[in-house]
Amino acid sequence: MSDTPLPIRRRFVACFQKQDCSQTLGQALETFYAVNADRFSRPTPTDDWTRLLAAHDVCHVLFGVNTSLVDETLGDFWTMLGTDVGIRQYLAYLNNPEAKALLAQAGWRALLQAMWFALPLIWQVWRRSRQMSQPWKLWDYEAHLATPLDELRRDHHLHIIPYVDAPPAFGA
Repeated sequence: MSDTPLPIRRRFVACFQKQDCSQTLGQALETFYAVNADRFSRPTPTDDWTRLLAAHDVCHVLFGVNTSLVDETLGDFWTMLGTDVGIRQYLAYLNNPEAKALLAQAGWRALLQAMWFALPLIWQVWRRSRQMSQPWKLWDYEAHLATPLDELRRDHHLHIIPYVDAPPAFGA
């Protein structure tokens, strides 16, 4: 057994990761960037790729996922299944050089481990996205930055996946 930890979801660290978060979408997005300041900076939407990154970050907040590899996986599935962008269009974005470089940087083994660990949660994303009253309009997020997150989730009949205690690391 390896002593490499599983690609787990971390317990919530920010309000946006709670179903009843009363921060506005804009405030929660600021929290998301602050929590992840050591990992990346806010993208400036100047082309299709950075526009997608900005909209995807909003999805992280709306759907209550952070940036562990498992949460990134869930964020991708929420974006494909819970928004109006759809699977085909989203996968087309992932075919560009910047996306390929980002995936290669994460490492294929780590990505496959994250996907494996996320499988039961992906099933929950699929079920919960089918229960939404309407898909999130991916490109229209700026119109909702002043709206409380709990209100957006209520309006869309969106139930995020709650955090649970993580399993122990391999070899623990």
